[in-house]
Amino acid sequence: MSGERITAYFTADERDRALPLRVEGVGLSSNQRQIIRPDGYEYYHLFRCVAGEGSMQAGERSFTVGRGTAAILYPREPHSYAPISEPWLVDWITFEGDRLPELLAYLGFEHSMAFPLPAPERLTAGFREFAEILRGSRLGVKAALSSRLYRTLVDLGRFLPADDSLRAAAYSRLEPALRYIESHIDEPFALAELAGEADVSPQYLCLLFRQALSVRPFEYIHALRINLAKRLLLEDRARPVADIAHACGFESVTYFNQIFKRLATLSPTGFRAIH
Repeated sequence: MSGERITAYFTADERDRALPLRVEGVGLSSNQRQIIRPDGYEYYHLFRCVAGEGSMQAGERSFTVGRGTAAILYPREPHSYAPISEPWLVDWITFEGDRLPELLAYLGFEHSMAFPLPAPERLTAGFREFAEILRGSRLGVKAALSSRLYRTLVDLGRFLPADDSLRAAAYSRLEPALRYIESHIDEPFALAELAGEADVSPQYLCLLFRQALSVRPFEYIHALRINLAKRLLLEDRARPVADIAHACGFESVTYFNQIFKRLATLSPTGFRAIH
């Protein structure tokens, strides 16, 4: 069943540039017609199919968007879409953001794509909130839409790996190495040791980390170790920083201080002082 049909467009003013995500348009339960854009569109598109089925072409990629499926189209990429079975009802949002390429890559979206929704009720609830925002007061509507869109994208990123075979397979191969990291986080170890746990070469291990987690191995390890260090710094305020550095797997206190400041923007003693 389709919901209430709502369409709204927004123009960003100078004040809106402060928003990390800026919604340009929203269409709920829209009866989607054929669209052909040889030069693409200025904004990102997020689609959710409510009923029917349609086909999409984005650059060299082709995909079908039916009920229980969502799609993202990247800006300024030639694309077209059209109904296969009518009515093709979709919810859509067009949006922009200064750090969107990095955010979407972090969430697992690196190009235009369609994907099944393993938990479609979550996205349904999200779009219901979009409708409530648009029916409500116009005061603060752009900020409210920005917040709801961010949560929607994060939800999609959380669910995507379950249906993204490449990422799911990479994560499965990585699991022995991830378990090793967690159980040896207080010990120094080399990349070769981790690769051995996953039974792959060090080079292939790096590729698996990029495919599954979008980070390099030691970026992941450093984040875990610094999170542990933060907890230890506050659990025992008299404990020397050097002792905590070694307890978090750092052989060099100087290196520990460098990594801590890079990730936490404070030195260990500075972090301890303000908490």
